[in-house]
Amino acid sequence: MATVIVAVHWKGDNMSTEYKTIISVTSQLSEPWQFESPTQFDRYPVVMGSTYREGGVSKEPCTSLNLAFHVGDNPDDVVKNRALLASYLHVNPARMTCGNQVHGLNAVQITEDFIGAGAFGESTAINDCDAIFTNIPNVPLLLFTADCVAVGIYDTAQQAVAVVHAGWKGAIGHLPVITIQAMTKAYGTKPEDCIVFLGPSIGPESFEVNQELADRFVKSYEVIVKPLNEDEHADNTKSTKSTEPTESTEFTESTESSMDVLLTRGSSAPIVRYIKRPGAEVETPHVNLWEFIRADLVQLGVPNDNITIGGTDSMVDEHCFSYRREAGKTGRMAMFGMIK
Repeated sequence: MATVIVAVHWKGDNMSTEYKTIISVTSQLSEPWQFESPTQFDRYPVVMGSTYREGGVSKEPCTSLNLAFHVGDNPDDVVKNRALLASYLHVNPARMTCGNQVHGLNAVQITEDFIGAGAFGESTAINDCDAIFTNIPNVPLLLFTADCVAVGIYDTAQQAVAVVHAGWKGAIGHLPVITIQAMTKAYGTKPEDCIVFLGPSIGPESFEVNQELADRFVKSYEVIVKPLNEDEHADNTKSTKSTEPTESTEFTESTESSMDVLLTRGSSAPIVRYIKRPGAEVETPHVNLWEFIRADLVQLGVPNDNITIGGTDSMVDEHCFSYRREAGKTGRMAMFGMIK
C-alpha cells in the first residue's frame, strides 16, 4: 500500500516550477519505505522516483534500504530490498535492469536481451555503463547513488525512459545530454518532448571542490550558457519591455564581473560559490551540479519548465545515503524509471 505523505514545491536557485511528491510504501518486512517523485510525470504512463534509505533490511553501514550489490552489503538483504520496489511496481524482480557504474560516459539501450541484467548480482550487470534507456514496458531501470546526481528522463512522445548516473565526471562530461542524443538515434527522441527529474544528490552548498575543478566547471559552463545568453540578448533587443534587473536577480562580487559565465535565463544560481565551512579558516569553492546539468539540458533543447530539481541535498539530509558524509562506508539509493 502506498500513501502520499507530503507534496513540496522546490523553490531553489534553478526555479523549477513543478512539485515533487514523497510517497510512503507499507512493507511487511520493516517500517515503510519512501521515495520522492516529480508530479509532472504523473500524467504519463511512466513511474519515476528516487528512494530514501529507510524501510529495508540491510544492516550497518548500509542501514537499511540499500539497493546496490557493489557496496559490500549482504546480497540476500539487497535482494529482499529490491523485492520491495518490484512489488510496488507490480513486476517480477528478475526484470530489474542495471549497469555496472564506472563514472563513465556510456549510455546503453536496453533491448530484450538485456532485460534483467544485474537483477540479482553485479556480476550480471551491464559493464561500463552509467546510463540506460528503453522503450520496453514493465522493465524497471535502476541506477545507484549516494551523492552523485541521479537523472531520470522520459520522452513523452516516443514513450521511452532513461536513468543517468551523473557524478561530477558525468556532469562535466555531459552524460545526461549524451543519453538524450542516444535516445534520439534509437527512437527519434526530441529534447523538447523530454521531462527530466534530478533526484537526491549533493547540493550546491555541500559539493566542496578544489580550485582546479571549480575552474573546469566554470569554463565548461561558460560554453554551455553562451548560446543561451546570446538568445536572451537577441530576444531583449526585439522587446520593448524594460531589461532592468529584477528583484529575483542576485548580484554578487563574482557575478557582476562575469554575468554571462555565471548566470542563465531567469536563474540567479552561480555555478561556483565560495563558502566558509564550519571550522574552516577560508572560503572554498562549491560547485552547483544541479544548475550545471539543468543548463546543459536547456542548451540541448529541453524546456526549462520540463526540468524538476528535487532539491534534496543527500549530504545533509539523513534520509539519504551520503558517500561524503559517511566516509565512503554506506549504502546506495536507487533512481528507478519504468514505462507502464
